[in-house]
Amino acid sequence: MMRQVSRLFPLWLILLLAGCSTEKLPDETELFHNLQEVRKLDLLEMRTEETIIISGSPYTLQSIRSLDDAMGYLDDLLRTGNRVGVYSFASYVGAFIDLGALDEQAVRVDTKRKEVSLTLPAVQVEPLGRGTTLTKLHERVTGTRKNITNEERTALQNKASELLRRRIAPGMPLYTDLVIRAQDKARAYYTGMLHARGYEVVTVSFDQELFRHE
Repeated sequence: MMRQVSRLFPLWLILLLAGCSTEKLPDETELFHNLQEVRKLDLLEMRTEETIIISGSPYTLQSIRSLDDAMGYLDDLLRTGNRVGVYSFASYVGAFIDLGALDEQAVRVDTKRKEVSLTLPAVQVEPLGRGTTLTKLHERVTGTRKNITNEERTALQNKASELLRRRIAPGMPLYTDLVIRAQDKARAYYTGMLHARGYEVVTVSFDQELFRHE
């Protein structure tokens, strides 16, 4: 389950790119330096929830690494009942553009035709951190089974973070969705901004651009 959290662009960025007079069109050098003033442009933030389940014994033959693990495994075999826990972990991911990687060749201007072409660095996706609390959806221990420990819950939280990192790896559906939506936002933003600077024809593209499949 996921819920998108809206994020506004900083006001100072708008003033930086739109505050100049439109009587004289900015040239390639001016635009390039204006764009690089913002080193990292955050475009999108999303909240995700990972659901992880503990079920049965905390020990397996594959997990035995020490004598204590072996003793725990044998002790657990003699216990009756069951143990199950279902937990939810909130995490945040974001999409951004590193404008510090912008190349001077990425800005092309024709002031006579009032045309500008901008090729932005590829959108990047990163984890922004996880929630500080664990949400217990269900927890039940019966018979002589041991209670679920804080160490086990911490291990599950680490597992949830690793699952999220895999989900935002290039090629994964969540990664693709974030990149495409961030591209749309950046394209609309810079198109409107450059129109406001006086350009009539604006083309915005990206290095390693992703496209929607119809």
